[in-house]
Amino acid sequence: MQEYLTLGHMELVPKSDYAKKEAYYLPHHAVLRDSSTTIKFRVVFDASAKSTSGYSLNDLLMIGPPVQQDVYPILLSFRTFQIAVCADLEKMFHQIKISSEDTNWQRILWRDNPKEPVKEYRLTTVTYGTSNDLLSGAVTEKEAVELLWKLKEMMRKGGFDLRKWQSNSETVIKEVPENQDLKVVQNGEEIKILGIQWNPKSDFFSFSVSLQEQK
Repeated sequence: MQEYLTLGHMELVPKSDYAKKEAYYLPHHAVLRDSSTTIKFRVVFDASAKSTSGYSLNDLLMIGPPVQQDVYPILLSFRTFQIAVCADLEKMFHQIKISSEDTNWQRILWRDNPKEPVKEYRLTTVTYGTSNDLLSGAVTEKEAVELLWKLKEMMRKGGFDLRKWQSNSETVIKEVPENQDLKVVQNGEEIKILGIQWNPKSDFFSFSVSLQEQK
């Protein structure tokens, strides 16, 4: 949460706005992600929580038409390439500001110290959205390297940084700057893409399932 403040992703609600009734408070909690190679803790906001009106924020948001393909054709298209290239957009949704008049619909309650009084904040950026994974590839390693640099430059112009590069080619990974998060897929190792496990050596997709013991 302190990072949110430092980066300007949330701000204190001015006292002059306390009396405004047109507001929604997002419940939130931390989630531990052991599998993450970067941030282990992630803040999750619950826009499905009902307010005193009986409605949640999700209930009132307009649902637009789907603009992306289903996962199945995306994965099939991704694996038509001999050289696979994967990446992640760093803090993708937090790079998108929302209108100042809409920030009161993203209020949260928080305090940095249990001894301090609870304060009202509001989020200034998009809090959630669709997947931010990049799945692409090329026929040759040379083409994959050219693609990597074109993608990095194109996304940087829009204010987005690609990180956590993964590939089944060491030649491609060597092109990633040293200060970037990178990962070379080892033989037999699985990586997670779009919520599905992929083994580059066997070229198999699989699902990870956790079963609870029945009493």
